[in-house]
Amino acid sequence: MFQRPERPDVVAVSSARRRPRMSLRRLIEGLGPYPSLLLLALPIATVEPLKLAAVALAGKGHWITGTAMIAACYAFSLLIVERLFVIVKPKLLSISWFARLWEGFISVRVRARLWRVLKHCIGLRPDRGSSAPSPRPWHTEPFSDRRYPRR
Repeated sequence: MFQRPERPDVVAVSSARRRPRMSLRRLIEGLGPYPSLLLLALPIATVEPLKLAAVALAGKGHWITGTAMIAACYAFSLLIVERLFVIVKPKLLSISWFARLWEGFISVRVRARLWRVLKHCIGLRPDRGSSAPSPRPWHTEPFSDRRYPRR
């Protein structure tokens, strides 16, 4: 079997490229709870108004530019803000009010109640006078998640 010879110059370059990202992550992880919250709030406070501006731009007739801007804002939100949230989440959960809000957000009962309200609002309830089968959800329990056991 053929094995590639080790190239120390390639290994050194790839580890040198990786070092700034790792040090930035360590720097972010070293922040306290409230600076972490501020760090997370800055990109969110920037991206959300840009989404509204993109909708206004599309409404003025520049729909290609507006659509591209909305797509870029959502990509930034999904890629950067989500990654940042994963890094700072342990620090944020040390803040008592944030931990209570987060627990309420991930609670299965709260999400199940919201699911029932949403089904009622959009008309996914069985029609009593019809003999047609009622629409069923694709899963047995709304928003079930094995990672968060019931209490």
